[in-house]
Amino acid sequence: MRVTRVLAEERETAGASFKLFATPVNRRINSMLYIASVTQQRFNSDAGTYLDRKIGEGRTHRAARRAHKRHLASRVIRRMWNDEERSHVDTWHVRARKRRRALARSALQAPWATATAPVSDWG
Repeated sequence: MRVTRVLAEERETAGASFKLFATPVNRRINSMLYIASVTQQRFNSDAGTYLDRKIGEGRTHRAARRAHKRHLASRVIRRMWNDEERSHVDTWHVRARKRRRALARSALQAPWATATAPVSDWG
């Protein structure tokens, strides 16, 4: 993996200053969020309403787009966190699958040492 230097740039918008980090990963994510924002504006009435409301509040088109991209980013990260939490849930069928795999592995390693019936993937 190539290590890149993080370039920080000071910007001022409407009296508030912030740092903009320009790394290749951030650019790719920003590009993906921009495409999602434009697509939602065209095909999703809720996104169009959101952007119209932001413009009605006195924001510029760019500021409204940035707000929508921040909204999309928070929804994406929230979904990722929820999926990660759900992936660690050990339900009964996950435990049963782990038990079957462990039994099958032990039977393959030492078939003469176990006195259990063969394990099938069907049940």
